[in-house]
Amino acid sequence: MRRRLALVLLLAAGAATAAGARVEINVTVAPATGSMDSVFDVVLELNVHGMVTPDRVTPPDMTDFEVLSRMEKTEPRISFDSRGRQEVAVNLEWRWRLRPRHPGKLTVGEARASVDGAEYRTKPVVVDVLAAPGAAAPGTTPSAPPAAGTTPPPELGRRPFFLYAVADRAKVYQGDQITVTWLFYARDTFNRIEPRPPRLDAFWSETLYEATGPLKFQQETIGNQEYIVAPVAKKALFPTRSGKLVIPSYGADVHSFLEAPQRLASQEIAVDVQPLPPGAPRGFDPGAVGRFEVEASIDRTTLPAGEPLTLDVVVHGTGAIRRMQIPALRIDGIEVTPPHDFDERVDRTGEKIGGERKYRYLLAPRRGGSLAVGPIEIPYFDPDKGAYETARAAQLSVTVVGDPSALPRPAGAAGENVIARDLRPPHEEPGASAGAAERFHRSRGFAVALGAPAGLYVLVLAGDWLRRRLRRETPRARWRRARGRARKRLRAAEVHIRWNRPAPFFGEIARVLTEHIEERVGEPVAALTRDQLRDLLSARGFPEPTVKGLVTELETCDFARFAPAASGPGEMRSALRRTKSLLGAIEQGRPS
Repeated sequence: MRRRLALVLLLAAGAATAAGARVEINVTVAPATGSMDSVFDVVLELNVHGMVTPDRVTPPDMTDFEVLSRMEKTEPRISFDSRGRQEVAVNLEWRWRLRPRHPGKLTVGEARASVDGAEYRTKPVVVDVLAAPGAAAPGTTPSAPPAAGTTPPPELGRRPFFLYAVADRAKVYQGDQITVTWLFYARDTFNRIEPRPPRLDAFWSETLYEATGPLKFQQETIGNQEYIVAPVAKKALFPTRSGKLVIPSYGADVHSFLEAPQRLASQEIAVDVQPLPPGAPRGFDPGAVGRFEVEASIDRTTLPAGEPLTLDVVVHGTGAIRRMQIPALRIDGIEVTPPHDFDERVDRTGEKIGGERKYRYLLAPRRGGSLAVGPIEIPYFDPDKGAYETARAAQLSVTVVGDPSALPRPAGAAGENVIARDLRPPHEEPGASAGAAERFHRSRGFAVALGAPAGLYVLVLAGDWLRRRLRRETPRARWRRARGRARKRLRAAEVHIRWNRPAPFFGEIARVLTEHIEERVGEPVAALTRDQLRDLLSARGFPEPTVKGLVTELETCDFARFAPAASGPGEMRSALRRTKSLLGAIEQGRPS
């Protein structure tokens, strides 16, 4: 590792330190959970953006593991930004393949790097190593085994990775819950997994579990193959219509080291959804499928006539409670104003979705005396019994002192909450003379705003004309593009000089000269010999000094590319100056 790092430092000799270089250091371990027979891959990545190289790199502490193999990789990279300026980045990468020495929670320690006097550290990574196949990870609760007939078929045991979907039921009532779990199986090493959840248009869904961190694996045998398996997602689905429905396949991309990502997809699941039976009670909400209870309370039991009363109704139970609508209540002798909003709590901790909703109604008694509030009844469908049920709250009573119907009302109100004819809101004098609109109408800004659409249209037409003109294939446009390509290649050549790389430097010089000659003479010249190129340029009317300089420089490039040790930074800078002069001579030439 130190010899490899010394090589990088030697390549970067002579480079000036760029202030404010961006440094990225990261350690990843895959898989996050395994057994004593598993092999763990550790990757240390160090990216330095700028003309700076690391002073020292300290690998992570791996004393809990046995090192099986190690690989190092160093790759300087050159890139260009949107303005054509080059950026040099040094990418160093170390890889280890490890085997655990003992079960438990093992730690891959922090890695450190010193760059330009500053020290950068990674965080330790903890992995779970199972004591034996089938044992749960320390500190976790083993999940229940899949139901009969829900284990993957043996033919899937030939794949290195696959996804498998498990549904707790295949036949339900409309609106009843189906719990679906998508499992990820792996028997090869991988780096990470990117889930691609499906669209569930025919279902109302609630998420019970979704992997956001390292997966929690267990051991399982499929077709004589040992796999590690972990849930990727778990959802509670509520069919919104009846018939033969299909739960779409769940997708994921699995990324492995040094390999292209693999696209996985689970199998689809067919579900037979039965419609709700006829005979639904009055006021039944199709979203109220499950088991529910209702509670009711009022803010006071005695009130004077003309004052409102608050009724709180709480519905709780199991089912898609978020699908339920606000219950419509009818109470004899009381006008009920339903709420526009409610308080909601959804419980997703168990296997069944549940929770509660709290509604607040405003009651206005229409007669005096003792009035009955309720009973509050909310019908629902119980899928376990296959029948309609009604949740009831205890009847409440309220005493209204006085007769609300005998209270005086404003003249002309006619029982509605409206402003009487003798009470009118104030209005300004009609017209725009006293408003801001009149002032804007008389200002210069109005003329500008009036002409802005036409001006914008003219600008769009002018921009379109200019774009078409710039895209026209004219000699001037071709030369403009050729000069741009030449500038990029010369900037890349300057970077090769800094890194003391003669072979790629002279390759860039040869390409920029060849491309410029081809653009000038209008035909390819890369396949011509030097004598044929000399004859072609002379026949086209190029001056003899220019022809001789071009041929000589191309021969120098050929020699330097295959004998790079003979060329140093001084020779490369001289070649760069000669190339720039030759490019100007090529452009000044007027070939016949």
